Amino acid sequence: TPGAIPPLEDWGPGNVPALTGILYYSGTVMPEFDNHLLVADNDNGYIYDITLGNAPAYDQFVSRVLWMDMTTSGGLTTIMQGTDGCIFAMKGGYTTAGTIMRVCPQGLGTEDFENPFFSLQQNSPNPFSTTTVLTYNMKQSAHASILLYDIFGRQVAVLADGPQAQGRNQIHINAQELNLSPGIYFCSMQCNNSTQSICISVIK
Repeated sequence: TPGAIPPLEDWGPGNVPALTGILYYSGTVMPEFDNHLLVADNDNGYIYDITLGNAPAYDQFVSRVLWMDMTTSGGLTTIMQGTDGCIFAMKGGYTTAGTIMRVCPQGLGTEDFENPFFSLQQNSPNPFSTTTVLTYNMKQSAHASILLYDIFGRQVAVLADGPQAQGRNQIHINAQELNLSPGIYFCSMQCNNSTQSICISVIK
């Protein structure tokens, strides 16, 4: 076709995977993927690492390797880079029994989020379609804010902003009241220059 632009890479004939997610990595915690494409495969549950060349445009294919067998059984429906630079992959995003997996360098786990002011727990249920409960523990009374962002980093809701009492606290999140469309969101809690974020998913 005249004027057609060929793809950067194709899998060729044979057992062609169903590519369901792709991201251009720009984080700092995994510098080995800087200016690389990470591609998720629904059929096998693989994530491929594609090295790009021709800086600074990075518009040329250099190589493709299998980075990770994420699920073995397949089912990956999307992949994205989190605000912390880690990689999030979703399996079974079209069912109520889906899971979200977080991949980070060794040592960059939940223990890094410990701080002397609070701890933010994963909401339950997650994913959710109507309502979910967000639980957080204040180690001392202090002013804190809890904000909700979409995958583009846009603030979509203020869940809390003010004095928080010491102890266990809960917030009920109603997708309809907040006008949340199905998708992935990031909930970020801030207190005394300490921040912790979790990923939540809204389904139909």
